[in-house]
Amino acid sequence: MKKGLFAVIVLFLAASLTLIAGSGPAQAAEAKHIITLKHAEAFPAAGFYYPHLLWWRDQVERRSNGAVTVKQYFGGSLSGWPQALKALQTGLADVAQVCPPYFPSEMPLSMIVEMVGLSTDLWVAQKAATDLYNEDPYIKAEQKKLGLKPVFTHHSGLMHYGFRSMVRTFADMKDKITRTYGGSLFEAEKRIGLKSVFMPYGDIYEALARGTIDGTGFTYIVSDGFRHWEKIKSVVEVGAGYSLGLQRSIRLPVWDKLPPDIQAMFMKLQSDWIDYFAKALYSETALLRKKWQDFGVVINEMTPADRDKLNKQILPEAQKAFVQQVGKMPGGEHAKEVWAHYQKLRDKCQALVDNKGYPWAPKKVASK
Repeated sequence: MKKGLFAVIVLFLAASLTLIAGSGPAQAAEAKHIITLKHAEAFPAAGFYYPHLLWWRDQVERRSNGAVTVKQYFGGSLSGWPQALKALQTGLADVAQVCPPYFPSEMPLSMIVEMVGLSTDLWVAQKAATDLYNEDPYIKAEQKKLGLKPVFTHHSGLMHYGFRSMVRTFADMKDKITRTYGGSLFEAEKRIGLKSVFMPYGDIYEALARGTIDGTGFTYIVSDGFRHWEKIKSVVEVGAGYSLGLQRSIRLPVWDKLPPDIQAMFMKLQSDWIDYFAKALYSETALLRKKWQDFGVVINEMTPADRDKLNKQILPEAQKAFVQQVGKMPGGEHAKEVWAHYQKLRDKCQALVDNKGYPWAPKKVASK
């Protein structure tokens, strides 16, 4: 009986080993390497974004079973924000973050995706922006013309203003020379009373240190990696819901050569990234805010009067003026349609949150 049982076990193990050995070549064929993507990042290899961008890289490699690998270049070592579009178009990089306000002539409609005051909800803003890139015919045509395929969104959190001196109200902000990201923010900041000047994010620290600017628009998420808390004395938390709704994109010639299953993998990851990253934004922004306070930065919430003015006057006027401005630009003729579509997507996404909660924190359905 024991000999019979032993024989059965031996036969089972032999069969199992044969199956495992036999599956080796098939798995190797499925995991055949296709491409190594050169991913250019302006963000440094430190701070909030670094581990999350590593997460995206790891997900690409795992989900493709090693068919796609990603080599990341941080800190602008391959390309910074001002060079990102050219880097993709020339093949210097395969993946990069292209910021529309850096290229207003080339992508006027995409600047609308960066509209100030779109939403204060960090999941809604990303989801609506991603859906706009994937669905809107005018945005898709603009991106295709530039040779870009958006693959995952970027959000910097809520926009605030930091200053070298003590500033608490809109009245205190009047005539302060302040770095701006551009786009629709110009219109809002003009109505706040700021004197806005555009410069790349990487230049802010030195400009604050030299006194070239009095302050800067910023988010805790981005500025922490650049150590701006060393030069900022006070913050006014405007939190206008300014969504950096831009996408990190793959070169379209590279995208078109990827197999359909790999393209589908990237699109599924695009959706999963929104849920993953929004949750991280919510949890880590509060920690960074506390960190800045511990370093001596005075953080001021807006006064009720300033908040009322922002929501009822400044933001609606800035949005209307910016859409009109884009509409007059070559290639911006459909600005009104894009903005209307964007607002519908925003409202649809907000309704999902209101009714069902977030993907990582669904609302409980009351039992009958």
